[in-house]
Amino acid sequence: MSVQLQVRNRWEEKRNYFRIACNLTAELAVGSKVFGFLFTRSARFQVQIKDRSTAGMRVVSEQHVPCGAAVEVRVKINTEGISQVLKLHGRVVSSTTNDSNQCVAGIQLRTRPTREMDLWIHDVAESIRRMTGH
Repeated sequence: MSVQLQVRNRWEEKRNYFRIACNLTAELAVGSKVFGFLFTRSARFQVQIKDRSTAGMRVVSEQHVPCGAAVEVRVKINTEGISQVLKLHGRVVSSTTNDSNQCVAGIQLRTRPTREMDLWIHDVAESIRRMTGH
């Protein structure tokens, strides 16, 4: 029996999670991760979340966000008529600069089950339901 591997260009890969365009304001802190805890080493600054999924988000910021950094994102969502601030943790998987000289960063969220992640996933799923009419 012969096994053949197919190698694809990374741009041809399909996304695992459906992305939703949005325009949410959030606060971001860049830190370092030690023994599973995030130690913030920078002040919080404002970012705009341009799209999101259950596993991550794309943010635009006036400040540079270094690729590979551990981050904490605080974002306000409205779930079932209740406004809540979620504290989400993740890491920066991509960081570029756009034409306006703003930083555009892709953040992969830590998917460890927490109350905040459950609320984030629920909010994203509700957005998808509203968009698709289901």
